[in-house]
Amino acid sequence: MRQYEVRPLPGHDPVIGSWLWAMQEVRRRRLSLVEGLDERLLDWEGPDGRENAIGNLLYHIAEVEMAWLWGAIKGRTQMPPEEFREFPIEPVDCDTGWLSRTRGVPLAEHLRRLGSFREVFLGEVRSLSPDYWRTMRVVRRTSPWRSHRSGCCFTWWHMKRSTTSRSPR
Repeated sequence: MRQYEVRPLPGHDPVIGSWLWAMQEVRRRRLSLVEGLDERLLDWEGPDGRENAIGNLLYHIAEVEMAWLWGAIKGRTQMPPEEFREFPIEPVDCDTGWLSRTRGVPLAEHLRRLGSFREVFLGEVRSLSPDYWRTMRVVRRTSPWRSHRSGCCFTWWHMKRSTTSRSPR
C-alpha cells in the first residue's frame, strides 16, 4: 500500500493547504489516467452508447469545481462572466437528466480548462481563514449557473441522480 506525506500547499494556511494538497493529488492521479487518450476513447460512450464519455466527465468536473468555489465557498449566485464563458456546452441534458456530450472537444482543451480553473480556485481560497474554511454554510437553492439556460436542470440532475437509478438515454 502506497503511503502519502501530506504537505500543505505553499502560500496557504496549513489546515487549508493540507486539504488543497489532497485535491491536487487526486487531480494529478486522475490526469495521469487520461494522459495521451485519443479522441475516440475520450468520446466513447460504452458498448451500448449509454455511458458518459470521459470527456463529458472532465467537463463536468470543471463545472462542479467552479460551482463549489463560487456557490458553496464564496456564497455567490453568479459565476464571474470570464469563467462562465468557458462552459459553452449545456452542462446537463434536460431531456434525459444526464451529462451533455462534449464529443469532439480535444483532450488538450479539457486539460486547459481544468488547469486554469484550478488556478482560479487556489487563488480564491488563498485568503480564507481556517475558521471560514471550517464554517458550515447553507448553500442557496440557486447555483452559480442560475442565469444559465439549464440552471434549474443542473440542480435537478444532482438531486435526481442521488435518489434514483440511472435510466437509459
